[in-house]
Amino acid sequence: MNNLRRSIFLVISYCIVIFAQDANSNLRLSEIELNVDKLKSYTHFEAIELWSPDATATPSGVTAVIFSGSTLKSIHSCSCDTAFSGSNYALCDCGVDPFQTIEFVGAIALYNSPLENFPDGTDVATVNQDQLLDVVLWQSDGTLLLPNPLQQAGYFAVGQSYHYMPPSSAQPYSIIRCYGDAIANGQWQASFSWNTQGTPGQPNNCSSPVVIVNEINFNKAFIELQTDPIELPLDDVTLASVDSTGTVIQASTLVSLRANSDSYFTVGRIPSDLLKLNWNLPMTGQTAIVAYYKATVVAGQPADTTFLSAIVYDPTETQPTSGALKAFGKTAYKADQSGTCSICVCPSGTQLAFPTLGQENDCTTPCPSSFL
Repeated sequence: MNNLRRSIFLVISYCIVIFAQDANSNLRLSEIELNVDKLKSYTHFEAIELWSPDATATPSGVTAVIFSGSTLKSIHSCSCDTAFSGSNYALCDCGVDPFQTIEFVGAIALYNSPLENFPDGTDVATVNQDQLLDVVLWQSDGTLLLPNPLQQAGYFAVGQSYHYMPPSSAQPYSIIRCYGDAIANGQWQASFSWNTQGTPGQPNNCSSPVVIVNEINFNKAFIELQTDPIELPLDDVTLASVDSTGTVIQASTLVSLRANSDSYFTVGRIPSDLLKLNWNLPMTGQTAIVAYYKATVVAGQPADTTFLSAIVYDPTETQPTSGALKAFGKTAYKADQSGTCSICVCPSGTQLAFPTLGQENDCTTPCPSSFL
């Protein structure tokens, strides 16, 4: 009888432990409130907020850990055991500005593991990454897009993190989670943006993502995107070319990339690109350049007509827009193959204008070529 009771107790205990782990697996980083002081070369981590689908959850043994990108060791850790009290949003128990660092590259990771396992100076290589719940890779130098050593070394995969840069000026701001499905764990990946006003303990202030195909040039062969809000993560964006039959010619995902601080992002073949596409701009026949968000885009397959933005162009012909491409734009715009003019999105509509890479399109200066 005693053996039977002991077996029942062990089974119940095991189920309780598994239940607690399953509950904690739903926890995610929702907001990290920061203050960058570039004159003194340090970053304040002022608050770390979690989100839970269960407003009454009391996580047990969950820890937020800040890692240095230069030493690959922990800078500071704090307990999240008592984070929730009737709200889906709550703060980890880190105190107010508990530390500061001269680090400009690092990571904030959330582990399903107790605080005593993360003394300051813990080597990231010794941490059990199977206990990782969520992570934000951060970079507080807004002038350079540097590789993050913690990601390069393989401790945090691309799909688990977002390489982030703050506003160009020194100011308080928050890294916030946006655009993700808060319930479906698979939709949490790479969905961070920033906001100049933090909202700890409340839902994040997120705008709907906008990605505009803003300019296409056929000489230097680049495509410029414009994003809103600026600093939009581009991990879920796919850029594609579509032929006159409505079939995808080529497609590239923009994983682990971002729009720059002026909200413009360039893809193509010019030296200053942050991304080199492995395909060329089609130079014959009517073609659409299309930006998708969270869509599966496969070359040789029919193009999805649910998209963020598109431009239809016709480099050499003067025929009406094909029926299949009308879903992406009613007009096929003339493309200047010399590259003197770019196809540009302007307040009055799409037109040919002089190239203005990385800045607002010049829609007032006449361009010698004409469009259809």
